[in-house]
Amino acid sequence: MSTSFKTTQPAFDPEKEWDGYVDIDSVIPDPDQPRTYFNRDKINDLAKSIGKNGQQVAIRVRQIKRPGNPKVAWQIIGGDRRHRAARQIGLKQVKITYSPATRPQSHRAALIDNCCREDMTLGDKARAIKLEIEGGASAKELAEDLGWTEAYVNQLLQINNLEPSLFALLSAPTPKEDRISINTALKICNREHETQLRVYKIASRDRTKTKAAVNQAITVELAKIDNLPVVHGLAHVPGSTRQKKQGDVVKYMRHRLMTMRDASELLFEYANACDPARVTDPARAEMKELIQTIVLELGKTATHLGISFK
Repeated sequence: MSTSFKTTQPAFDPEKEWDGYVDIDSVIPDPDQPRTYFNRDKINDLAKSIGKNGQQVAIRVRQIKRPGNPKVAWQIIGGDRRHRAARQIGLKQVKITYSPATRPQSHRAALIDNCCREDMTLGDKARAIKLEIEGGASAKELAEDLGWTEAYVNQLLQINNLEPSLFALLSAPTPKEDRISINTALKICNREHETQLRVYKIASRDRTKTKAAVNQAITVELAKIDNLPVVHGLAHVPGSTRQKKQGDVVKYMRHRLMTMRDASELLFEYANACDPARVTDPARAEMKELIQTIVLELGKTATHLGISFK
């Protein structure tokens, strides 16, 4: 396809936003880009579209200086997939929109842009949140910018404590069906790495288990480690807690909340598996909505009590 573009462009002013065409080799990815996984099939589809219709949407960039290289470089804020697709079909120039953004501003903008997409993995979200927090952002601020709850932001920050090989199971190239869920990650992420590996290996030994069943198995294994009894396959502590020390009370409450959440997740899977001939769609939807509300309230209770699901 033709790669020639209009040569008449507005004068560049580094203090103002600017639209224009630049050499594709001068446009570079951000090494701290929140997204590390890009779906190859979607890149191919986008490349075909650009090849047929041209580049319809500009790549958002900021200007940077590269050590030892006097040439202007444009670092991508948003549009990595467009850049990859344009390279794939051999474009020499690409359309950009320059923004006079600072480094922290550009990373936040990239995070917001990527989090609007459904295929951003849990691992990528967790890494990006950690980078933002280390840069001075607060969980409350990030929650407001991203449209998430503050509790969810804190949970994403927590799961960065996963043992590296387990953290890798949060993202591609691990197939979706084999990835660790956020509930599983939260159960084990604050334990020693050796404990995380041992507990997850035991709980996920049976490959036919559902994620809810794996979570339940993890709760049981952690209960054993904490010397809490297990009744009917669920962690359980009998008797009054009034005589217990504060640390034991927190441990007790955590396992009780985890047990209730595990039971709710199993009910949710049961609702999905119900025979349509016996349970109508409206009834199924109502059941699932009720279970989701219960899980949400359990999370609020844990946050209120200052208890994290380990």
